[in-house]
Amino acid sequence: MNVMKIQHTLMIKLALAGFTLMLTACSTVIPVSVTTFHDFPVPAKQLTQDPPPKRYVFLQEKSFNEDLEKREFARIIAEALAKEGFVQASPPEFGLSFATGAPKSTVQSTAPVMNPFVTCFGWGGGSFCNPAGGAYTQVFYDIYRNTLELNLTDLKTDKRVWQATAVSDSSEAPNLIGLMPLLAKGAVRNFPGESGKVVKYDFEVTKKKRQTD
Repeated sequence: MNVMKIQHTLMIKLALAGFTLMLTACSTVIPVSVTTFHDFPVPAKQLTQDPPPKRYVFLQEKSFNEDLEKREFARIIAEALAKEGFVQASPPEFGLSFATGAPKSTVQSTAPVMNPFVTCFGWGGGSFCNPAGGAYTQVFYDIYRNTLELNLTDLKTDKRVWQATAVSDSSEAPNLIGLMPLLAKGAVRNFPGESGKVVKYDFEVTKKKRQTD
């Protein structure tokens, strides 16, 4: 094997290695919408600037022994709350409850019917094609609305003082366990949030692809 052939083979291997590395990790943006309501005895601005200790307990803690999924959800929620100054400690000031769901709805959309005999224009097979005579068809697909609802109760007055609902849609299947860290982060971010407002967060998630031998 001559030197030129060796160099050519080496360049091919390096290019393939770089391409494989690019495929092993890719990032995607997952949107989360959060709606918050609160009624604290002190102004929300004061809570944000000089937060008092916020000790809490899960009101559903007894059920965690029988529901492993709910226990895992509670662990993820507790991690998100810890970053906002919440601690699970006694005596608790607040009682926290949560609910989850992933209801399915069918969405209807309109798409053009493509004519296979129409020439497409553009690089690499065409980026623009005319539909066949302007014809369109109705397309139906399922959407799963992954939802986390958090409710905070003042244990002294037994009055609900804060609630937040975080929502993120997925199209392939319900994905509560996969999206729970993002739903929890979004729900408690900038606690207590602006009451009665809907805030949208875009979380960038890196997904690793399995390498094939």
